[in-house]
Amino acid sequence: MSIQTFKTFKKVALVLGFLSAMSLPCATGQVPPAQIAGRAALNAKPVSLPHLYWHFLIYQHHLDQLAIEHEKKGKDGSWLRSYLQTKLSMTSEEFQPIRESADRLDSAITALNAKAKADVSALNASRSTEGVSSWNAHHYRHKLKKLTAQREAAINKEIDTLNAALSPEAAQKLQNYIQNTFSKNVSIVHVTPGQGQGRTFGPAATTSKVQP
Repeated sequence: MSIQTFKTFKKVALVLGFLSAMSLPCATGQVPPAQIAGRAALNAKPVSLPHLYWHFLIYQHHLDQLAIEHEKKGKDGSWLRSYLQTKLSMTSEEFQPIRESADRLDSAITALNAKAKADVSALNASRSTEGVSSWNAHHYRHKLKKLTAQREAAINKEIDTLNAALSPEAAQKLQNYIQNTFSKNVSIVHVTPGQGQGRTFGPAATTSKVQP
């Protein structure tokens, strides 16, 4: 692997780390993920199969985006675009439903994250000007819980849509790769805020890391 290749993959890992840090659970925290991680108790837990699919598809989406950036600069981006396709030993035609699924899921998750961030911003503004009543805290916690449920539903729906678009053989090949190979490079950490950090609304912050 060349130095440039290594730098590109490092960029991919950082991009995915940021996206995961901005996922719905983490958006509810009042402290940046990096600061929380430095002061909180970290407990690594296994990643569910739907969330492995989620990270895999988001990974493919950003490889496609990086490929476009490379090509705009006159560089070869095909190796980025086809990286996971090669790992799966699929033809371009076989892999196309995965690429389309990655784009759809990225759009859905991005929209839900935007809603969560808007709710948290509104709560912070309210707290700054009027203070947070117990009703407001419950109200926003409930809204974020609903958004989290919507995210899970979007992930599961996309997995079903993808499996229906793939042949049975391709669907099984993808699941085997995600469970047995890709899963080794994905970890999720639940962050429990320490004492004296103020109130955190919604679920505990969650971060994850993907390393190719």
